[in-house]
Amino acid sequence: MTPQALLQQVKKYPIAVVSTVILLLLLVLIYLRADLAPSLHEVESELRSSLEVIQKNERKSRGLEADLLALDELVAQMPDHIFVLSERALNTNFFYGFEDQVNVLITEVKPVGADCPILSKGGPNALSLYSVLVYEVNIQAGFNDFLEFLYLIHSSDRFMRVSSFQLTESRDPSITSQVFGARVRVVVLAEKGEV
Repeated sequence: MTPQALLQQVKKYPIAVVSTVILLLLLVLIYLRADLAPSLHEVESELRSSLEVIQKNERKSRGLEADLLALDELVAQMPDHIFVLSERALNTNFFYGFEDQVNVLITEVKPVGADCPILSKGGPNALSLYSVLVYEVNIQAGFNDFLEFLYLIHSSDRFMRVSSFQLTESRDPSITSQVFGARVRVVVLAEKGEV
């Protein structure tokens, strides 16, 4: 076929020729960009997941300012709910106050120090703004009264928790009702300082 005949064919069917050229260009372009498509899909899925996280965070952050103000108020009230290191007698008498609220006999309250490895420096829940005091409280009580004593410690306005306890049945023959002896270890949040 001569160039003149070819030119005649192009003039005779211009739309078909232009469409064929465009199709060939698109096929070459698709071939050259085919390796970019998977990476673009990965980028798109990452961007979509980031967008979902941002939208969830936006929904959950509503009222965050009010929560922050309430938290600041609670932190300001913390000194009223912790033990003062220098007030050892008041700290010890705090536990004797439970005798008035529940039928237990507190035989001994002794500070054991700051012997709490989880909360001490280097522990997994180390305290930086406060320290802890550990008390060993020995009591005599019936089982239900003992449970009520534990609940009073738990619901106290002071920041404290029972870390361990030992419960033994009383061997005193003069006691007719079932009385237990208990050794309760209580961890109390205190102001920062050395014990």
